[in-house]
Amino acid sequence: MAAVKNRGVFRVQCISHNTTKDGLKSKLDSLLGDELEEFSLVHFQLVPACNGSQAQVAIFKYHPRIATRSPQVPSFLATPEPWFQLDGNDVFIDTEFYGLTQLFPVNPNDVKIDIVAISGLNSHAFGSWTSCSGVPENDKMWLSDFISKDEILKDSRVMTFGYDTKYRSKKQMWIEDHGDSFLTELDKARKTPKERDRPLEIIGHSFGGTIVTHAYVRSSEKTELEHIYNSITDIFLFGVPFQGINLDDVRSMVEEISDPIGQGEKMIEYIAYETSRHTTILDVFKNRIKERETRIFSFFETEKTPKVVKQEDGTFGRTGDLIIVVDRDSVKLGLEPLEKLFRAEGNHSTMVESTLEAAKYGVDQIQRNGIKRKRVRSSYGDDGNRANRPYRFSHPALRELHITDPRLDKERIESTKGGLFDDSYKWILGNPDFKKWRNDDQYHILWISGDPGKGKTMLLCGIVNELKRDNSAADGFYLSYFFCQGTDARINNATAVLRGLIFSLILQEESLGSHIQQIYDQVGQGAFEGINSWFRLSKVFGAILSVLIREPTNTVYLIIDALDECVSDLEKLLNLISKFVSTSSSPQIKWIVSSRNLSDIERKLALPASIGGSRLSLELNSSLVSRAVEAYIGDQVLKLWPSERDEEFRNQVCKQLIKQADGTFLWVSLVVKDLEELQGAYQYKKTVLKKLGEIPSGLPQLYGLMMQKIKSLRGENPRLCLIILSTMAIAYRPLQLAELTALTELDSDPAEPDMIEVLIKDCGSFLTVRQNTIYFVHQSAKDFLLEENSFTTFFRGVQIHPLLYVFILPAGYV
Repeated sequence: MAAVKNRGVFRVQCISHNTTKDGLKSKLDSLLGDELEEFSLVHFQLVPACNGSQAQVAIFKYHPRIATRSPQVPSFLATPEPWFQLDGNDVFIDTEFYGLTQLFPVNPNDVKIDIVAISGLNSHAFGSWTSCSGVPENDKMWLSDFISKDEILKDSRVMTFGYDTKYRSKKQMWIEDHGDSFLTELDKARKTPKERDRPLEIIGHSFGGTIVTHAYVRSSEKTELEHIYNSITDIFLFGVPFQGINLDDVRSMVEEISDPIGQGEKMIEYIAYETSRHTTILDVFKNRIKERETRIFSFFETEKTPKVVKQEDGTFGRTGDLIIVVDRDSVKLGLEPLEKLFRAEGNHSTMVESTLEAAKYGVDQIQRNGIKRKRVRSSYGDDGNRANRPYRFSHPALRELHITDPRLDKERIESTKGGLFDDSYKWILGNPDFKKWRNDDQYHILWISGDPGKGKTMLLCGIVNELKRDNSAADGFYLSYFFCQGTDARINNATAVLRGLIFSLILQEESLGSHIQQIYDQVGQGAFEGINSWFRLSKVFGAILSVLIREPTNTVYLIIDALDECVSDLEKLLNLISKFVSTSSSPQIKWIVSSRNLSDIERKLALPASIGGSRLSLELNSSLVSRAVEAYIGDQVLKLWPSERDEEFRNQVCKQLIKQADGTFLWVSLVVKDLEELQGAYQYKKTVLKKLGEIPSGLPQLYGLMMQKIKSLRGENPRLCLIILSTMAIAYRPLQLAELTALTELDSDPAEPDMIEVLIKDCGSFLTVRQNTIYFVHQSAKDFLLEENSFTTFFRGVQIHPLLYVFILPAGYV
C-alpha cells in the first residue's frame, strides 16, 4: 500500500459520525501492536466527509522514530487494501485521495468560504501540495498547515479533489470526464442553501487548471449546476498552459511504457492539442469570466524542471536537462484587469509547494472582497435561505427574458473596432457637462449627440469602463447598459432595450428576478414577446428601479447607445426615458444616452436643466473631439510604421490624415485599414502618400470610392460582391457565413470552399467578420447602401436569391 506521491499521508474513509478523534487514535495505536514505540502519529485530522453523508474522514501520517527504519510505514499499512472495524463500521484506508477530501475541521456555522484545489497529471491530490524538504517531519502542506492557522483564512473549508492522474490508468478518461466528476463531487459537498450561497474559490495546477476551465464552462451550461457557477468568485491557476506546454520528454516516456489501451499516450496528445491552439472551450471560458467578473490569479514558474529520462535500472525519473515546461506567456489569458500575474518560486512541479505568500495574498483578497461581492450579487437575507423570498427566482425566467447580453455586445463592438483607445474618450471625463451629470444631484440625464463616425459608441464604452473602475469596490453600485444596432433586428427595438437593461440589473441583484418571475409563472414561454410585452416590461422596469432606490446609498447608472438605431418603437422608448427623468426627483438614477443629431430625438431629450436635463454636443466640442482623433491617428500610424527611421514619413501621413479626417474616427479607421494593405509594396512611402491624395474627405464620399473600387475588380468578383452587399443590406440581422453562402451562388463550387471569405475581403471595409458572423462595420455603411441613389446606381440588375426573403423580415412575418 506504500506510495511515494502521497508523501506518506493516508486517508481513512467511512468513519462513523459517532467516532471521536481520540477513539480513532486509540484504534490506530492498537493496529500498530509491537510497532507502537517505533512510530509517532503526525498530521492527524478528523473531518466531515464531503459526499453529503454523516460519515467522517481522517487524514494521518506515521513518522518513524528511527530514520533508517525499513519499511518507513507500519506493517498494517503495507498490506494492499488495509481496513478495520470501528464503532460498527467497516473503515477503509487508501492513498489515492480520489474525490473531495476536507483537509482540516472547521465549525460548519463558521465557514465563510469553500476553497478546492486540483492537482495536475501524474500527481497526487495531497502530496503535490506538500513541500519535500528531505526531512519528512518538516514537510508542510500549505493548504492545510498554514491556512488552518491563518487568522484571516482559518474559517475556510479547504478541500482537494483527487482523480486518476496516472499515465498507465486502466480507464480511458478525458478532460470532460474529469470535469464532470469534479462537478458531481462538488454538488454533493454543497447541498444546503447556505452552502450553495457560500463563495467558492478554485485552485488548479497544470492539467488540473485545464479541468477547472472545462468545469467552469460546464457549470454555466447546466441548470442543476448553476449554483456552482454562480458561487465561483476567484480562480487560482498554477502553471496552467493556454498557449503550449513542453511535453516531449513525457511523451517519450509514455511511448515506452507498457499500456494496453494507450491511455497515457492519448492523454498527452490530447493535452498538447488542447493547449496549442485557441479552442472554442477557451473562448467560452474567457467570455464567462468576463460575464461574471471572476478574478484570475495566474502563477508562472521561474525555475527550470529536469526532463524525464530513463534511468539505468529501466525506470524513469526527472534527472535530465533543465527545461521550462509552461512559460510565462502561456499562462496568460489576456483578461486584465480581472487577471493578475504572479511569479512562483519553483519549477513546474514544486511551484505549488513554495508559493505561500502569493497564494495568501490572493486568498486574503477573497476573504476581504469576495464575500462582499457575493452579498451584492444575491439578497436572500443573512441566512442565505432562498425560500424566504416571496417569489423563488428560476433561471428559465431569466433565459426567457434574455435576448442579448449587453456585456458581450460591448466586447464584440470593441473587438470589431480594433479595441478601445483610451484617448478616444478620456477627454470627456473633464468636460463640464459630463462632470455636472456625474457630480451634481440636479442632473439626471446626459444626452450625447453627434454625427455618424464621431466616436459616440466608443465614448460610451469608455464611460462604462470608468464607472466600473471607480465604483468596483462600492456597495450599492448598479450599472446597466445597452447598445442598439440598427443592422440587427434582435437589438434594434425598444422592447429589446428594456429586456437588456432589466437582464443586466437582475444579474447584479438576483432578488430583482421576482418581478419577471411573476410574469413568467403566469404566461410561461413567450412572456416577454408579442404586442403586450412593452407594457409588461415597462412596468417591471419601473418596479425594479423603485426597489433599488429604496436604499438611500444605492446609485443606478443606465446607459443606452445609438438611440437613432432603435428602428422600432423609438418614440415609446423616448417617452419612457423622458417620463422617468421628468417625474423622478431621485438623484440615485443617472442616465446617459447617445444618438445622431435627429430632430425626433431632440424634441424628447432636449430637457431643461430644471428637470435634470443636459446635452453634450460633439459638434460644439469639436476641438476636443479633433484632438482625440489626432491622438488616434498618431497611435494607428505608429502601429503601421513603428521604426524610428520612419518618423518623418509618419509625420507626413499624420498631417494628411488630420487634414482630411474632419474629426471623424470612422473615416480614419477605414482609411488606415486601406493603407495597411500597402505595407511591403514597392516604394510604399510614395504609394501611401499618393493614395492619401486620392482619398476624399467625408464618409459618404469615402463609401462611394470604396464602391467604385469594388466595381473595378476583375472577373466575376464585382458582381458577386454586389450580391453580398445587397444581401447584407436588406437582411434584418447579421448573417452567418454559412447563411450568406446559401444565399449566393457560391454554395455550388466545392473546389473553392473559402471563396465567400475572400469576397467579403473584396467588399472593402463595408463588412467585418467576427466568430463566423458578418457585420456592417458601422450603421452609416448600411445607410449609404440603402440610400435610393446608391441602390439604383450600384445594385441595378443584381438578382436576389428567393431564400433571402426569409431574412428580410423577422420571424413570424413570412
